[in-house]
Amino acid sequence: MVSKCARRAQEAEWKKEQMQRRLAEPSPVDAQLDETLWKLCIRSQRTGGYPGNQSFPVEFSRLHRFFSFHINNVGDPFVDSKFCHTNTHNIEREVVHKGLQLAGVRQEDLGSYWGYVTSGGTEGNLYGLHLARSIFPRAVVYYSRESHYSVPKSLSLLRLKNIMVRTLPGGAMDCEDLRSQLLVHRDRPAIIFANVGTTMKGAVDDISAIKSTLGEVGIAQHYIHCDAALHGFILPFLDSPPPWTFADGADSIAISGHKFLGCPVPCGLLLAKLDAVEHLRKSVDYIGSMDSTILGSRSGHAPLFMWYALSKASHSDFCFMVESCLAHADYAVERLEAEGLQAWRHPYSPIVVLEPRPPDELLSRWQLAPHGEMAHIITMMHVTCDLIDNIASDLGHWLRTGKVKPWEEDVHCPVHEHPSSIARSERWQAAPMQEFSVLVGESPNEATERIQCILSGHHIVVDNVYLSTLENGIHLLTVRLAPQDSTAYEYAVSLLREESFKVYTEDCILVSILDEPGAIAKIAVPLRSESITVHSLQITPAATCEGSTSDGLQNMPSLCAVVTAPEHRDHACSILKEQSIPVVGAICNGKPY
Repeated sequence: MVSKCARRAQEAEWKKEQMQRRLAEPSPVDAQLDETLWKLCIRSQRTGGYPGNQSFPVEFSRLHRFFSFHINNVGDPFVDSKFCHTNTHNIEREVVHKGLQLAGVRQEDLGSYWGYVTSGGTEGNLYGLHLARSIFPRAVVYYSRESHYSVPKSLSLLRLKNIMVRTLPGGAMDCEDLRSQLLVHRDRPAIIFANVGTTMKGAVDDISAIKSTLGEVGIAQHYIHCDAALHGFILPFLDSPPPWTFADGADSIAISGHKFLGCPVPCGLLLAKLDAVEHLRKSVDYIGSMDSTILGSRSGHAPLFMWYALSKASHSDFCFMVESCLAHADYAVERLEAEGLQAWRHPYSPIVVLEPRPPDELLSRWQLAPHGEMAHIITMMHVTCDLIDNIASDLGHWLRTGKVKPWEEDVHCPVHEHPSSIARSERWQAAPMQEFSVLVGESPNEATERIQCILSGHHIVVDNVYLSTLENGIHLLTVRLAPQDSTAYEYAVSLLREESFKVYTEDCILVSILDEPGAIAKIAVPLRSESITVHSLQITPAATCEGSTSDGLQNMPSLCAVVTAPEHRDHACSILKEQSIPVVGAICNGKPY
């Protein structure tokens, strides 16, 4: 006989299933999400002054399936829990080791260091100061006036005596002023909060000079924490970076994961020497493990994002990304100076400082970060020459006329259609797409086999593959998914993009053009002059086509996908041809048109 308690529990399980089905149905809540997504898409296109990488070339959507799980990385990632196993501690440990190696630690010395994935740079800095205080309780903290605004908050929370040190014009700590302050308190240990890339100017405090100053003053008991929030994933990929690593004198380092890596949630990395952390470890019976972190319960998803970015992109990929950011920073300096503004940057930083400070309307329009009489642009991967041109043009007009140029916000999202233009029933019931096109080079047969192998390895059935050849000799493969697998369309596209295939899903015009400064303007300007809205322009260098092997291919014209409204396609093609821009094909509903 079923007991009353068992009956109640079974009834609760049935009701839970009913509730889950009901909550899976579309509702006004989902419509609000649609609207929020659209707004974020628009705003992310004109983020010029804050260090969030909106265009890291790794498809984080591959990790969406992990959101079906609650993952709590509670406790110390290097001490396995006896009871709590729904975590990603193994991934977190790999992230720490990758970070340590970028910070100059040799493979054989990794066991002498420790770290964990934090909620961001502020937690990392707080932990570094907390660790330093635990070693030297009577210490005085010395930090520069260019330090992040969260540093005084951390010092207040920890109740640490602190002294603000003057800075040099470039933003680095003034070691002469540091010497003067150290002499006043030479009877107490020193904690140096060093900036490896200041917030506004990107300046790196001279760790070697700081170490020398401490030695000259005679303070043997000292601790150096480095805030490398943005530049911690930039400096390791430069030929001659300024000193900032453990080998240079750092005792702990904090790096952000949502800045250069572009992780979709705020996160970071705290790295430290193991012997300094050992005495902070406490056994916690509740979790069956040790804990020496600040938060205890921590995101198990954040390590996945950081690990995927650091593992998927190679060392040469990071070198290219850093080089690209710095090249765009140089271009920003050139354009801003041409418009009459003062602009400069440090050779190792993508932060471009500009003066005078623009009015708030322009700061808001382009999301530029201000401080005092200056502002800055940070040329992350999403900052294009077009964006720099638009910012410089607006700033130049204001500088010359004293007025802000009238501006109508471009409300088109190149990825998502505005939800108000789609009937709700269509949004939830529209038939899924089945076809998309893949750009390949000279070996379409090999590319076809590889595509089918990738998709079949994830149990996605390909119905057919069609080959088309563009006028410039580049091949397009149209991939049609089997009807039963059409719901896996987005997943199939993301899998191929992760394998460096160029996949076209939007309706677009394909033109052949040399990838050189001003190339995008040659296409966009004549179209816009004819009142044709250009939703997006994407250049694919010929040398990146999957299967391309020709010698000298790097000198061939590149392919540019021009996305306009479908009703403007034919008119746009005519205009481009009048401008002697070769139109080599078009994509419609995922296949050549």
